[in-house]
Amino acid sequence: MLGGLQKLGMAKGDVCVMQISELPAHIHAIWGCIIGGVAPVNISVPRAYDIGSPVVQKLLGVLEDLQAKHVLASTANVPPLRQLLPQIDEGELTGVHDLAQLDLSSPAERYPVIEPTDILFYQLTSGSTGRSKCIPERHCAVVSHIRHSIA
Repeated sequence: MLGGLQKLGMAKGDVCVMQISELPAHIHAIWGCIIGGVAPVNISVPRAYDIGSPVVQKLLGVLEDLQAKHVLASTANVPPLRQLLPQIDEGELTGVHDLAQLDLSSPAERYPVIEPTDILFYQLTSGSTGRSKCIPERHCAVVSHIRHSIA
């Protein structure tokens, strides 16, 4: 999975917005991102990609706030996402990528060190008071939570 993501141009420090409907594939993609230092953002897949949908507004807000260049999606979600999202311009969205079309035969280059302060993933607030905020969850915070849960 990581090799396929890297072949698309994803690298350590990048953000990957997830629009994957199938849970096993979603988990596989998340771990591919984490191992490569790419920070995934999980956003609910809307019933339809209508501009007025609150979930679609959340998706658009995240893309803008994080200046995310990559959206990884299930095959069925790719065409409506490509219609919804703005034209792909330099410095903006690089692409909506079909998870099923990733080249999984590509060897991965795992970066050697995960720093405690590296972002593991982005968690979204509910957006109940307006636009959802993107909270960076760092490796050190997740490890600390696990240790405190054990204690």
